[in-house]
Amino acid sequence: MVALAVLAACSAPPAGRELQPAAAAVQRADVTQDPGPAPAAPSTGVRFVLDPYLWASSVDGDVRAGPGSGANVSAGFDDILENLDVGFMLAGEVEFDDRFSVLADVTYMDIGVDGETPVLGAPVSASNELLHAQVSAVWEVQKTDLATLDVTAGLRVVDVEAALDTGIVSARRSETFFDPTTGVRVTVPLGEGFHFRALGDIGGFGIGTDLSYQVLATLGVELSESCLLGVGWRHLGIDFDEEDLAMDVAFTGPLVGMSIAF
Repeated sequence: MVALAVLAACSAPPAGRELQPAAAAVQRADVTQDPGPAPAAPSTGVRFVLDPYLWASSVDGDVRAGPGSGANVSAGFDDILENLDVGFMLAGEVEFDDRFSVLADVTYMDIGVDGETPVLGAPVSASNELLHAQVSAVWEVQKTDLATLDVTAGLRVVDVEAALDTGIVSARRSETFFDPTTGVRVTVPLGEGFHFRALGDIGGFGIGTDLSYQVLATLGVELSESCLLGVGWRHLGIDFDEEDLAMDVAFTGPLVGMSIAF
């Protein structure tokens, strides 16, 4: 039933608005989650875009839960998929006019990985529960026939719970951070319904985390007037050092998403 609903949405134009195929995109977000630009439309009212996506991420970095030197954790997507307890990824957009929109993105992963202590190389079992949520305002600052430049500003919420088990000592800690973010995005139309998009944003600045950032590049293609497909690569980094919990990790991997306009 879900598949039939998605196909029906992709085959019908959004109610009340006529989309312009040349400006189509999967998602207008600086997060988290941005498989491509959302379909552009004349400024005749508020428009909504729903963007479910799948991010095949791997993880690599250092994690410390409680006192001690922590551990290095590394796992490919196949390892994460095998040890994934829960995963959820969804983005959405509200466009108020041709130059301003508000976006939301949520990524949640609960995974277990194996690692080792940095000094002795002893095996460590680690689990990480990550919630990455972001709300951003997007402003178009320049648009030409060759490219469109947007700037973004928003708030990123990073909620982390990490557990380490060495077989002798185990520890579990959690932290929640609120990071102001700023970023830029460039969209390049390629013709025939295709586009390329690159974006980057940075946050934290010691207000929440020490540093959080992401880089994303996508290729999008219009499937219909109201449905778009995007594929790309996303890299998300999180770095903080608190008394009970420290983490300097990077999540990276390909993604695929679909944008449905209403």
